[in-house]
Amino acid sequence: MSYLKPYEKREAVRVRTRGGVDRLEKRVVGILHEFLSLTVEKMVDVERLSHFRRDFSMEENLREILLKHPGVFYISAKGNSLTVFLREKYSKGCLVEPNPIYTVHRKMLNLVLLERRFNSLMKPLEKTKDTRLACFDVATESLDCLEEHAVSLN
Repeated sequence: MSYLKPYEKREAVRVRTRGGVDRLEKRVVGILHEFLSLTVEKMVDVERLSHFRRDFSMEENLREILLKHPGVFYISAKGNSLTVFLREKYSKGCLVEPNPIYTVHRKMLNLVLLERRFNSLMKPLEKTKDTRLACFDVATESLDCLEEHAVSLN
C-alpha cells in the first residue's frame, strides 16, 4: 500500500473500512516523515513530537508506529530520552546534506570547547613555581590539541 499525502485531511481517510486502519497509519507515517524532513537536524525527541499529536490529528501511539517502520525511522535510546531520526537523511551517523548554518554552529561549538580545554590546562600549571617549564608544557600540549581539532574541523 502506498503512503498517503501528509497534507490530506483526516476525514478523507475512512477508518472503519477494511484497509482504513492501515491507511490511517500510513498517513501518520507520512506526516512524521514530512515533519522530520522540515527540521534542520532531521531528528527530534519523541516527547517533543508527541506535543504535535493534536495539531496533526494523530491519536495513534507514536512510539508503536515509529517502531513498526524501521526502514523510515531510527529510534535512539541514548541518554534518558528517545530520539527519532529520519533514516534516509543519515549515513554512518552524519547528515547526508548538512545545513551550512548548522555546520558553522558545530564548528563554533568546537572552538568554544577548545577554549575551555585550554583554560583548564592553564589553571593547574599557573600554580607551579617554575613558570618557564609550565609555559613550555602548556604550549606543546595546546599545539597538539589545536592540530587535532584543526584536523577534525576540516
